[in-house]
Amino acid sequence: MEPKKINGVFHSLNNKNIEEITKKEIKRELLKLSSSKKEDKIDLSEVARKILDYVEVVKKLPDVREEKVKEVMEKISDGAYESKEVLEETLEKIIEEFF
Repeated sequence: MEPKKINGVFHSLNNKNIEEITKKEIKRELLKLSSSKKEDKIDLSEVARKILDYVEVVKKLPDVREEKVKEVMEKISDGAYESKEVLEETLEKIIEEFF
């Protein structure tokens, strides 16, 4: 009987009857198999690494820019948006965005 190959390593236990296999032989074969085990590996390009760095930065940013919200709320309270010019500019931006 020809030795079998497991994970790229030949082992010789299949040439013997089950009664003839010793614990020492089993340990030796297991050591061969475990030492031949290859680890998975991923190589990322420099661009991919930069993208991952940017993603981490974005994840740390707050969902809402509190200072901007506060500024707009103050302008609304002060009546800064209640002018014809602001209304026309806002309508133009809405039309550009949706039409």
